[in-house]
Amino acid sequence: PWTVFIAGLLLIGVDCLLLWPELGLTPLPLQWEKNGRFWAHFLVGLPLLMLGFFLVAPMFVWTVERLLATPVARLLRIEPALLRQQLSAGLWRAAGTAAALMVGLAVLIVMNTQGRSSIDGWQLPDEFPDVFLYDFGGISEQDLQVISDSEPIRHLPDGRPDMTPIGYFHPLLGESVFAITGAAFQPDRTMFVAIDPSRIFDLMALDFTAGNVETARRMLMRGRQAVLDNGTVVHGSFEETPAGRQFVLLEPDKDGRPVTVAPEHVTEHAPGRYLVISEEFRELRGQTVGDVFTLRKPGEGLLGRLRGEPVEFIVAGVVRSPGIDVMVATFDLGRQFQSQSAASVFGTLEDAREIFGMDEVRLIAANLDMAIEKKDLVQRLADDLGRSGISVADVRQLKYDIQAGLRRLLLVASVVAWAAMAVASLGVVNTIMAGVRARRYQLGILRAVGLTRHELMRMVLAEALLLGIVACLLGTAAGLLMTVNGRQLQSWVIGYVPELRVAWRVLWTGVAAVLAVSVIAAIWPAWSTARTAVLRLLQAGRASA
Repeated sequence: PWTVFIAGLLLIGVDCLLLWPELGLTPLPLQWEKNGRFWAHFLVGLPLLMLGFFLVAPMFVWTVERLLATPVARLLRIEPALLRQQLSAGLWRAAGTAAALMVGLAVLIVMNTQGRSSIDGWQLPDEFPDVFLYDFGGISEQDLQVISDSEPIRHLPDGRPDMTPIGYFHPLLGESVFAITGAAFQPDRTMFVAIDPSRIFDLMALDFTAGNVETARRMLMRGRQAVLDNGTVVHGSFEETPAGRQFVLLEPDKDGRPVTVAPEHVTEHAPGRYLVISEEFRELRGQTVGDVFTLRKPGEGLLGRLRGEPVEFIVAGVVRSPGIDVMVATFDLGRQFQSQSAASVFGTLEDAREIFGMDEVRLIAANLDMAIEKKDLVQRLADDLGRSGISVADVRQLKYDIQAGLRRLLLVASVVAWAAMAVASLGVVNTIMAGVRARRYQLGILRAVGLTRHELMRMVLAEALLLGIVACLLGTAAGLLMTVNGRQLQSWVIGYVPELRVAWRVLWTGVAAVLAVSVIAAIWPAWSTARTAVLRLLQAGRASA
């Protein structure tokens, strides 16, 4: 088995080599390399990985039989000598059955570990609005004023309402950053979350991985593109500092301190366009503060509407797991799937209206001044507005509902893995029956010299248990390796790589299921063999010989 085992390891290593070296190793453009390695993984790497695990299966059978035959025999109260070399006598038959059993367990581990890592990796910031108010018919400026004056809405010491409107739409990306050429799931848009920068950063504490909240706020509110007297084009804003009015640049120095320019050195300046992007874009593009980020607005004519006109923004900050984009997406699932959007960017309401033509908002984030039931809050707002249609979503309840729904979806999807295990159980029956038929004369001799029916039955069940253990080891190894490889692929495709959280409960449940399937599938062959008369076993064995 050693030669076959080494060949199997080499085949498994092919898929790892396709995924794990850093992108940019080849002279090809990055997108071409990503496309090539993506399709090579699916068309070559995955099939070779599964073939590799089939080739290493005989070594697993050989090793498990030598290490665990004696403990399993003693567990089932049979003589250990009766169990040794029972599986290895039909090595490839046993290896093939174990490999078939491993597929369901491997898929179960991959799906649940990847899914649960993504679900549990989504964390709301410590500071987040109490509720989202939404109206799919649109919320007008007059409605905003009425809601801001409503009694349940908290007000700040200066009298301003502790709330902010939020808009959302799905502009085309300037270039296909997520794209794997030809993939049906290729996202071609992002979700633009339109915010009021004067309020949003107070309502929720976003986790900045590049830049900081102060810089992002001032750039979104009053950022300008300027030309210095030496001809350099820079981005920043005019601010009052201890040294007087200065032009503070967007990017700090290497020590993280603000860089200022005296106003007399600024020869020209005009309002700029700025965005805060999510961490996924930095993972995919390597973009950070100060880089250009291109979106597309609807253009003139049919081609212009389809392709759009490019609009350049400057990145003012990068945030990780903001939470708000996931919340907003739940109110816009139809267009989210229809437009194949992915990740998110955060820009101003003014840019959304002036550049992209967003005509209304449908969502308000707000803090409340009192403890109030959701239905009572809806009724009060409806009374104040003089109409119905406004709804309320509690943020943490909404997060719980989203995660619970995704977990239920994960359970439904896991049916595929359980079905694979059920189908593989037929292979166990076939393997055990074939092994019994091949050894009928031997079994007849054992019965003739004193082996009881119950001992014979336990011996067959012990073989099935060893087969199940081999399948569990193969499935766990394949599932964990495919999970790690899947995370690497996920970092290329969508840029979201949460902390790995192995679904241990599901893993152990799957292991128990594989062992149970193996033993249960062997009950009929064991029982039918045990009840066969000794003479008939001897005659059948001699006839087959």
